[in-house]
Amino acid sequence: APTQSQTGCLRVAKEITGLPEDRIHVFTTYLGGGFGRKSNTEFVREALEIARRVKRPVKLIYTREDDVKSGWFRPMSATKFEGAIDENGKVIAIKHKIAVQPIFKGRGVDPSAVQGIAHTFYEFPNFQVEYVEVDLPVPVWFWRSVGHSQNAYTIETFIDELAYEGGRNPVDLRLELLEFNERARRVIETVAEKSGFGNKFGKGNPIGISYHYSFGTHVAQVAEVSLEKKKLKVEKVYCVIDCGPINVHPELIIQQMESGIIMGLSAFMREGIRFKDGRIQNTNFDKYPLLRIDEVPEIEVQIIRSEGSMGGIGEPGVPPIAPAVANAFLWGYGIKLRKLPFEEVI
Repeated sequence: APTQSQTGCLRVAKEITGLPEDRIHVFTTYLGGGFGRKSNTEFVREALEIARRVKRPVKLIYTREDDVKSGWFRPMSATKFEGAIDENGKVIAIKHKIAVQPIFKGRGVDPSAVQGIAHTFYEFPNFQVEYVEVDLPVPVWFWRSVGHSQNAYTIETFIDELAYEGGRNPVDLRLELLEFNERARRVIETVAEKSGFGNKFGKGNPIGISYHYSFGTHVAQVAEVSLEKKKLKVEKVYCVIDCGPINVHPELIIQQMESGIIMGLSAFMREGIRFKDGRIQNTNFDKYPLLRIDEVPEIEVQIIRSEGSMGGIGEPGVPPIAPAVANAFLWGYGIKLRKLPFEEVI
């Protein structure tokens, strides 16, 4: 099986066959792309159930349409923010209410629902997070960076909206809110310097910044964009990552940041599942367009070593890219992107 969850496959096989674990062997084939989807084991369960009934080995292959229609989806979320700033543009209070379907029902507050929010490094003087569990008949599962992806988008775009209203530089505002976290400040300062943010920033200039901490790793990104005839082009992305003191394979870190940026940008721009009468409407790539190779921006990645704990690299590159692009739209064109994907609302 092309699986991310060998232990999960083992448990399913044990449940269905009744065999002891030492009689079960899981052979991991090439995954293709996993990104959370293949940590689910429903396709393994189906193959085992079929084999048990016909009493012979089977090879189960999903068509693309079957995979999309019967897959498990990234949870849809809706967020409401309220904030207050003083006469100097200093953040006084933030209230964050998020409604999202839990990946795991019946376990209290789903940790994935409030990832990146409930335990943020931002030092807001007054901060309240409220979670509303939504019950929908859509099966949901993990997506690369899990709840960080949508939560980074909402908090990072809201911080820029506060900066916009208060006449503040969004870099300065973030550094002010991260006064006691040196690692976070350093990635922001470095990406701002690397991109020349201070010289390019200002209303009418489409450049945006974002920062997010996930899976033990700090990442800051700056995006330069353009908009012509309602067509978005992300010209360049600067990325700075701090994943701790030891970088065993720096080239792999760079590759993971690049792939996370491209995946997050593709989701931001046009990926979205649409339902009608209980059925999925876009069942293949003709109706589910992805980012094309000629649309990929130039990407520069810089790695910072620190004395902090080691973090992951497979997922932290995803969350900051969408808010960085959205913030560039805010400052460059005065457009507040509060619904995604981009091409369905612009």
